[in-house]
Amino acid sequence: MNRLRDNIWAILVAMLVAAPACGQDDADQAGQDERDPLLIHWRWMTDLRLPADSKNPLLALPIAPAIFGKSQDDLRDIRLADAKGNRVPYALRVMRTESKQTELAARQYDAGPKPKSHCYEVSLELTDVPPPGHNEIEIHTSGRDFRRRVEVLGSDNKAFDDPQMLVPPKTYVALFDIEGKPVELDRFHYDLKQFRFLRVRVFADAGTQEEIPKITSVIVRRSVATPGEFAIEPAMLGPLEQVRGDGGPGSAWMIDFPARMPCEKLTFDVDSPPSGRPIRVQIADPMAPRQDIGRTEWRWREEGGRQILDISFPEVIAQRLRLVVTDFANEPLQLRSVSATRCVRKLIFPKFDPGKFSEPIRLYTGNTTVNPPNYVLAQKLPPIFHPVPAAVESGELTANPMYQPPPLKLNERMPWLVYVVLGLACAVLLAILGGLARQAIRRHDAVEPRNTSL
Repeated sequence: MNRLRDNIWAILVAMLVAAPACGQDDADQAGQDERDPLLIHWRWMTDLRLPADSKNPLLALPIAPAIFGKSQDDLRDIRLADAKGNRVPYALRVMRTESKQTELAARQYDAGPKPKSHCYEVSLELTDVPPPGHNEIEIHTSGRDFRRRVEVLGSDNKAFDDPQMLVPPKTYVALFDIEGKPVELDRFHYDLKQFRFLRVRVFADAGTQEEIPKITSVIVRRSVATPGEFAIEPAMLGPLEQVRGDGGPGSAWMIDFPARMPCEKLTFDVDSPPSGRPIRVQIADPMAPRQDIGRTEWRWREEGGRQILDISFPEVIAQRLRLVVTDFANEPLQLRSVSATRCVRKLIFPKFDPGKFSEPIRLYTGNTTVNPPNYVLAQKLPPIFHPVPAAVESGELTANPMYQPPPLKLNERMPWLVYVVLGLACAVLLAILGGLARQAIRRHDAVEPRNTSL
């Protein structure tokens, strides 16, 4: 039994040692890549054309389809480096329209009714006001069925020596019940401000001659809507194919992009009149199975006397799409041309110090084994830039003259090792089973046969 236990432990130890060894091999390789000033495992490179005499502290490089097509889909393998291989940190921004709200911590240091003004007043001190500041306030008061005037003042000092009114003079907080449902107006927007001190006043409803209401809570926020940025790329429309559509005869067209890239809308120039037909869009990359794209929406519009068909769908990353239209007994649509809309990706990075970096600044990509860089710069940048970062242009991608293919993983270098390990494991298991069988036979033979004679 001791030998059996030892064999089992040997198998477990071998399995536990082999698995981390393969993972450590990949982790070590990724670490070496990041420390390599020559970036020998990045296959492609291009020089960046920086703006001349730009006073903007930030620069922005739009990722062109040619670069995207040579990179990993999440762009994890892109690196910026100077002539000596020093990495230039950057933040990747997907320029999609987004709204984000951040509540700012505030300390209430003065509150109470003001009988002379017939209002209730609250003074707040914001703990921290990071750029670009705050632009929204939410005010809750006691009672129901009211319409009360509101004042919100901002100041850089606690004494409010030179206050600024943040909301228009005729601003009201209100709460009414309409058909049994409460309708509340208590959230107000203003231009982004960095005032640290705020003073909020709520006046009694002049129409009901009520007592001075109480401000129960005040919430200060930064509400930022990041504007989206989209680019229209030309695409190649393939010849019409007669296919079986969804429930009847149909037509299909291949749509090829200049490179593998994100896409979320196709726009067709059509000679046919508008018509409602079942439409399906598929990912049809070469040497890959086709995949239907769900939640597809289409609409017709007229532009300059021409009929335009827009087909929108959730973003996909592909090199080729396929449009399938079910015609039934109708004539196929006469598609003339197509273009693709993609959401822009940008690399945001600081204007570099000539004392730390040497021109030219290059972009490298095409490393299939590297991990994301995770620069801390992304955590420091504001959601909206004021001013807008200066634009950087990229040249044509060329092969990296120093390129060397990344070393193969352990299982790729020694594919026979898997079979050896499995073979040894099977041999050990057979030995264990043989030992168990021999022990069972010895125990059986050791038992004396019973005397069955009378």
